Amino acid sequence: MIARQDPPPIRVPIYCRKSVTEGLDQEFNSLDAQRQSCEAYVQSQAGAGWVALDRHYDDGGFSGSTTERPAFQALLRDVEDGLVDAIAVYKIDRLSRSLWDFAKLIDLFERRGVTFVSVTQQFSTGTSMGRLTLNMLMSFAEYELEVIGERIRDKKQAMRRLGMWTGGRPSLGYDVEDKKLVVNQDEAAQVRATFELYLDARSLSGTVAELEERGWRNKSYRTRDDRMIGGRLFSKATLQRLLTNPIYRGQIETTDGPIDGVHEAIADSRSRNSSAEHLEPLRSAFEAGSEEPDLLIELASGLVTDNQPTAALPVAQRLMDARPWDGQGYALCSRTHLALGNNARAISFGKTAAALSPTTADIWSALAKAHLANGDTDSSEQAEQQAAELAAAATTGSPGPAAVK
Repeated sequence: MIARQDPPPIRVPIYCRKSVTEGLDQEFNSLDAQRQSCEAYVQSQAGAGWVALDRHYDDGGFSGSTTERPAFQALLRDVEDGLVDAIAVYKIDRLSRSLWDFAKLIDLFERRGVTFVSVTQQFSTGTSMGRLTLNMLMSFAEYELEVIGERIRDKKQAMRRLGMWTGGRPSLGYDVEDKKLVVNQDEAAQVRATFELYLDARSLSGTVAELEERGWRNKSYRTRDDRMIGGRLFSKATLQRLLTNPIYRGQIETTDGPIDGVHEAIADSRSRNSSAEHLEPLRSAFEAGSEEPDLLIELASGLVTDNQPTAALPVAQRLMDARPWDGQGYALCSRTHLALGNNARAISFGKTAAALSPTTADIWSALAKAHLANGDTDSSEQAEQQAAELAAAATTGSPGPAAVK
């Protein structure tokens, strides 16, 4: 007589999640309550071979809007490794609040032959009616998540309209105490000195170099999970953000523009206004479609100098459209193409620049570099000689040599 073999047990991990960390330090918290309910349900299915796994898959303080949760990712790895037969949760929104993410999860579960059950909503993905119910419930869960998001955004906007700081990374010069910005005097002194350095140099790249020489860095702070963030050297982009940040004017940015905040300003009005007056035209010259040649020359020259030729090229081309009879735009295009490695185009624009402005030494210097990069040594030497003669003529005040054709 053949002995009857018992079917293999159905391995059931229990997943629990709580969106906030509040209350997790209690002796019996929300995660414990969820697990207790799930264990009771699994025990009721013992006749079908269900066995709750001892391992805890608990995520405390993680939102259901994303799947990037430590315990949840561990659960998915166990599903992929074939260590799971069914998954039990207290409610379906504990697993995910995103309909898109949930659809991908259900597809994974089906491919791995894993059943999913919500113990308080009395359905299982093992039946067609259960899958229909699941889709309906997930639609409502995602709707609820979007409503919560809208409510939070509205609350933050209302706080900003009152001049209150609404969170995020504090700016250099400020610390956070009781959810409010307070001045860090040591960092504030550095911020004020940075404004003064820029006003003296009138150059982002020059100021960045000085800040690096002094060893001054961006704001660094410790996160709630004890990680250090920030503390990097300044770049042109981060320096410009500092110089134009309304927080230093004692203001808070809102959808209707900056308004006076409840925190203390750091930079004095002269520094704030002077730096803004100088930076704003440069920042908006290209964005607003300005055809002011001097602004375009300064902007494009700075981009080339700071090794950003891709950004400089359209500015230089706009300069050529604004002042086609001047060699400056063609010279900037020549330098830009040279920096990009397009030597033939650099020579083409350089020749046009030299023809339009034959007595400008820096144009001939740029043309010499372009010829040299293209292997045309004779033309390079000729252009270098022309640049040297023009520079000497400018020093002595003499008319200078004729243009080399």
